[in-house]
Amino acid sequence: MTQPTGGDLVASILKHLDVTRVFAIASIHNLPILGAIHRLGYTKVVDMRHEQGAVHAADAYARVTGQLGVAIVSTGPGTANALGGLFEAAFASSRVLLITGQVPTKYLQAPRDYIHEAPRQTEMLHTVCRCVRCPESTESLLESLSEVTADILSGRLQPGAVVYPIDIQGLPVGAEVLNDIETTIRRGLDARPRMDTPDLPIERAAALLANADRPLIWAGGGVASAGGLALLTVFAERHRIPVVTSREGRGAIPEDHPLALGCFPQVEPFRAAIEESDCVLAVGTQFQMYSTDSWSLQLPDDLIHLDIDDSVVGRVYLASGGNRAMKPSGRKAGPASRTRSPHPPVSGEPAGVRPARRPVRRPPLRSARRSRRPLRLPGPFASLTRSGVIARRRRPGRLRQRRRGRRACGLRRWSGEPDPS
Repeated sequence: MTQPTGGDLVASILKHLDVTRVFAIASIHNLPILGAIHRLGYTKVVDMRHEQGAVHAADAYARVTGQLGVAIVSTGPGTANALGGLFEAAFASSRVLLITGQVPTKYLQAPRDYIHEAPRQTEMLHTVCRCVRCPESTESLLESLSEVTADILSGRLQPGAVVYPIDIQGLPVGAEVLNDIETTIRRGLDARPRMDTPDLPIERAAALLANADRPLIWAGGGVASAGGLALLTVFAERHRIPVVTSREGRGAIPEDHPLALGCFPQVEPFRAAIEESDCVLAVGTQFQMYSTDSWSLQLPDDLIHLDIDDSVVGRVYLASGGNRAMKPSGRKAGPASRTRSPHPPVSGEPAGVRPARRPVRRPPLRSARRSRRPLRLPGPFASLTRSGVIARRRRPGRLRQRRRGRRACGLRRWSGEPDPS
């Protein structure tokens, strides 16, 4: 029996994480990992055609299944192509793991223009990933992947990346490392920070909902990420509270449910229903731009905001109950005035007043000169212009230049006949 390598260790870790599919583009810098995955036979490799498409596929797989989405790409240009997909996963709070390669470890600190060499690849990944690791030995290979996986699944879900040099993937690892996979992964997952629920003013939030005449639930993408779809539906049905969702929160309640108001809270008549409510329970949402009509949507005074990321509570709308209620912070938590704008004040302007939009000055359009023989479009394209006619721009002097050129060459026509004069 051959001794397991670093690639076999990665394949075994993916199996212990219950990763059944990876989306990959084969390259010389990740062949040891892909070969080990194929030999193990537990994880299916889905061949992709572009690195960004591979990360998007892993992102979609994570959102639909609720499992870890994994993409395997190559180093250098391949990793750069994956940044767009990682940015989308970070914005949507999706659990995506990127596994990429790197040049041999001896060339990491002394670049020599190795093929696909990217000395600052780890720094580049840090711009879109919360946690990035690049192990330089087989001893740290297991620990690095365990740390990144635990960070992806901690708090607000965010993508992470592990960079494996090509020589580390092929080096042998001891059998004791393979036996320690489950313990290391479990230790990393157990070390994740958890929300301190006893500090939450649950009694106050329950009183606000019980005394409200027109309560409303605002469900975001965090409801699905936390696996609370069924619980939210049961809660809404028990208390007969209508539910509106953000775009990321679609599916938090079946859209054909009698209590579902849809996923467009910024348009009428849903906007009026929200602004006329007297208590809103916001769960797992960041109040992004589209859902709030650039934060011009007015929420009621009694706002209960629950989110696993404490930094988003009170960032846009002040909450009277939630993670940060009754806690000292930079802004005073409490009932917010209905006429106060959620936007922060601009320097030099009074607080609570939104700056007026400046008119955009555009250069005047030049009117096209119509020729005597306008170009008429066919029937299917006649509606592209008002009259179905596209004006031809005349180029003065161009025809005279051609005639003078033909006379200078002794030509009378394009056929090349000599001029008898």
